[in-house]
Amino acid sequence: MEHYRPKKSAKDLDGTSHEGYWWLAFAWENYRICGNAGNRKKSTFFPLRNGCARVGENGDIRYEVPMLLDPVDEDDPVLLFFDIEGHAIPAPHINNDWERSRVEYSVERYNLDFPPLMDKRKTVWAECWNRVQEYRRELCMCEKDPTNAVACDRVKQAAKRIRVMMREEQELSAVARACVQSTGDERLAGFLRSS
Repeated sequence: MEHYRPKKSAKDLDGTSHEGYWWLAFAWENYRICGNAGNRKKSTFFPLRNGCARVGENGDIRYEVPMLLDPVDEDDPVLLFFDIEGHAIPAPHINNDWERSRVEYSVERYNLDFPPLMDKRKTVWAECWNRVQEYRRELCMCEKDPTNAVACDRVKQAAKRIRVMMREEQELSAVARACVQSTGDERLAGFLRSS
């Protein structure tokens, strides 16, 4: 477990230290699940957007605009994307500098490109890519002979295997979704909406 807002001190981008969020030390809403590699590198860094004031003791944290992505804020994880090499990168839909800088800083500070994690992402990407190719082969066979019920059933089974990889409860499902999205195939993009 890790505190999203650090309890002892809160450092800016330049390392300037401020009083931490000690009053949130035992607030469950401030806890995040974090691996050792990410926890160590994050340390007590918690920069805010330029011009944004830090709240004081028991202040309303809704007035802060953190630079670090928050995994429990449903708008933040969708800013992350992954490439074939397993790197965490800004999502393709990002079109403003603030969101891009948040992603890039979070990747660095959370150590999201930790080599063993990147290796796992590469493995998931490769498996998903193989399933995508299997789906395309089966679809081609079915399209050649739409009366072949066995071939058409294999398309459904191949599609199901891709959807399973993209389910939220699957480990590294965001990597599988990035892989599918990277194909640019509209049929496969439909899987993103149905998984």
